[in-house]
Amino acid sequence: MSRIIKSFALTSKIILLVSAYSIFTAKRRKLNQLNAYIALFITLILFSTIEVAIILLGRVIDPILLASLRFTTAGIVMLPFCKIDFKKFRKREIFAILFCAVVGIAGSFIPYHKGVPMLPASTAALIFCLNPIFAVITARILLKEKFSRKIFIGLFLGILGVYISTMGFSLPDFSANSTNGTFLLLISAVTFGIYTAASKKLITKYSALTITALVFTLGGLLMLPFVQDFSIPRDLRSLSIIAYLIFGATVVGYLCFFYALKRVSVAAGSSLFFLKPIVAAFFAFLILRENLTITYFIGMAVCMTSLFIILKKRTA
Repeated sequence: MSRIIKSFALTSKIILLVSAYSIFTAKRRKLNQLNAYIALFITLILFSTIEVAIILLGRVIDPILLASLRFTTAGIVMLPFCKIDFKKFRKREIFAILFCAVVGIAGSFIPYHKGVPMLPASTAALIFCLNPIFAVITARILLKEKFSRKIFIGLFLGILGVYISTMGFSLPDFSANSTNGTFLLLISAVTFGIYTAASKKLITKYSALTITALVFTLGGLLMLPFVQDFSIPRDLRSLSIIAYLIFGATVVGYLCFFYALKRVSVAAGSSLFFLKPIVAAFFAFLILRENLTITYFIGMAVCMTSLFIILKKRTA
């Protein structure tokens, strides 16, 4: 009888321990998920202020030098968090990383930093957020997949939305700064979309943080030959904005993004592309006192519809 009681007591202790462990891990899992959503929210806020900060900064620094400083610094800060064994990289993969650095960073953020000052911050943010459309199209081309009707409808709506938000319902004025800025931001969105699709295999094998750190560092350095003026402003206001763009919006922003991406669904991560134009428009109105017209909101609605059509199947 005593042996049965002892066995029962031991079993009860094991059940209690297992239950306590399950409750602890469940709470820890929930806490980790909560932290991930907080990190995603921080990322959203930081990414939504980039265009506003660039316009606030003005033309006191060469735009390519600013882009180079942002991504070289971010890449160097990320490198210590990565476990990189260069012996494991194949020649084809090294060329793929170089391609991503040239196209995805230099090829994307040189036109981005040149184009943003030519447009309202809200419009620049909206155009750049169309990059997932071009990522999907590039992925289809690389995988030799057929283009569905949804892809064509989504692409058409994306371009139409950009046109409405920038030009309204009038004919384009090709001599205007806004037209040139729109063209540069579209190039930026296309090349960043190509980079996203081209880096997919590398990220699957080596992790997003590792590939991003390498691509950012190389891409930032590759921009340096295109810098025309290496002078940096010395006034506190300009230095504060530059420091924010480098360490806040880029370094902290991307570290929070990758922290969140490991712990939330792809759908949650993709929500950044839907929410950034809205939050960026709010900051543009609050800080820059931008006049948000009805055509901007119509264009935004059309762009968000195009993103939803193209990303719906992929994030489901």
